[in-house]
Amino acid sequence: FVFKVNVSMNILQEIIFSLIQSHREGPYWDFKEIAYAKDKNADFVHDVLCMANSITGCDKYIIIGVSDSKDGCKIKGLVGERKCQADYINILRELKFADVRPEIELRTIKIGKKEIDVLIIKESSLKPFYLIERYQKVEPYRIYARILDTNTPVDKSADFTIIERMWRQRFNLDLPPKEKFERILEDTENWHIDVGNEENAYYEPSPEYQILFSELDEGEECYSYFFCNERAFFGTAEFKYHSTTLFKMQYGTVDEMLIYIAIPQIAGFSAKHHYFYYYFIKGSVRHKFHELVCGDGLKCSRAGNRYNPFLVFDSEEDQKSFDKYLKSIPDLEQKVENHDYGNYLFKQKNHRLGEEE
Repeated sequence: FVFKVNVSMNILQEIIFSLIQSHREGPYWDFKEIAYAKDKNADFVHDVLCMANSITGCDKYIIIGVSDSKDGCKIKGLVGERKCQADYINILRELKFADVRPEIELRTIKIGKKEIDVLIIKESSLKPFYLIERYQKVEPYRIYARILDTNTPVDKSADFTIIERMWRQRFNLDLPPKEKFERILEDTENWHIDVGNEENAYYEPSPEYQILFSELDEGEECYSYFFCNERAFFGTAEFKYHSTTLFKMQYGTVDEMLIYIAIPQIAGFSAKHHYFYYYFIKGSVRHKFHELVCGDGLKCSRAGNRYNPFLVFDSEEDQKSFDKYLKSIPDLEQKVENHDYGNYLFKQKNHRLGEEE
């Protein structure tokens, strides 16, 4: 019972089309009429560094196959030499960055009858990105940025105030405690955590950030039956800054007490029998917490079980699109009821209920 849908591509297409319709370039998007030629690799590197250091707080887009604003941002389509994603990644791989390098992805979308490439530079809090060794005309230790629709010239550095904001963002210095807590949950290696043996966890660089785990009570959820032992236990985690509780979240164990999880969200897709699925939104606080307590957030089943009870979506928009897609499938309830694995789980649950009676 597997669905294969690409909802994120539709969302990306809507974003890019709206940027083209703005008829201008901006702080997180830029138009290129043709792909970067081999003798323009330095321009590519410079553009990526500027985009990666943009402090807009979202993904950035270099849109190839569209003329610039001086020519009206017209959709030209891809012509001449093209690069694949591996070509771009290989260029960056050969460069010597200070410590981390930007993450990029290439997607091809179709608008009307014309294809365009979208080079996505992923948003990161690890700014600033810069080189420690010259690459052609791109100078080392220069911190480039993009302000409004303009890149820092290749022979200059961004203004000091912009660079300061990058460093403050990297070290979470501008964030209030709640937002900082949400950010440091990503830094799983620096958490002192031993769920089940210690009642609290703390962030080693800043021990005032702690997670307090309550005692567990036995309960039951449908996903309990995906594991060898269906016993599950549930409790509450308090996220504290000094003595202040910033927020709370449920956590639990599956496979009796072998695997710890954050309790996922739930969405129903059937009004008749109220069928539903469990999910996480990638990058959400709940998903970060899940990865912290579970270790590998996507591999929480064992003993050869090839099924995973939780879906992980890239965004809330993806989840809503998937939900809409499910509801559009004819006879979906019947397909669920007739699926072999679904029948097995229902029988296991009914068998246990019968034993308890």
